[in-house]
Amino acid sequence: MHKPIVLIGGASGCGKTTCARELCCAMGFDHRQSTGFIREILREQISRQDCPLFFNHTFQAADPVCALVTQSELIQPYVRACIRRAQEEGTSLVLEGSHLLPALYHDLDCDLYVMLATPPLAEHQRRLLGSSHTQRPLSATDMQRSRVIAEHLEHQAAAFGVARAPYQNATQAILRLLRSETA
Repeated sequence: MHKPIVLIGGASGCGKTTCARELCCAMGFDHRQSTGFIREILREQISRQDCPLFFNHTFQAADPVCALVTQSELIQPYVRACIRRAQEEGTSLVLEGSHLLPALYHDLDCDLYVMLATPPLAEHQRRLLGSSHTQRPLSATDMQRSRVIAEHLEHQAAAFGVARAPYQNATQAILRLLRSETA
């Protein structure tokens, strides 16, 4: 029995965590992981002095795309190790996060790699302050920077042929894509 590996990328606040949780429930996935938690683990190994961009949310950096790329490149070997382990052990995995840059992962052998669309501004702000991140600080500047990251991710998804899902009913769209990819 084949057990799928799914990557869900997108900007903060587009619904990645919610989709991953719903997908795990709907499909009975064995594991769910977030690039944000992988980053947190690595913060224990990297000093703030050596890499200051690694110690804030990407949308808090003066150059949010540079921060995103820097963080993504640092965690890439660990993300690939998670995927490799799932492949070697024959276990299913949903991996989600804003660090899943198409430039770094478009060549992976996984069942589905999808980038979630970013909602309109008011909805995006509501989601960024939603139930998944109740203690996250968010300024108006952070919100603007998050939108810059979203635009960068959407351009990369188009450039590298990564499937895209709408922000509304994203889980259903991902399920349809996954079923068509594994059929």
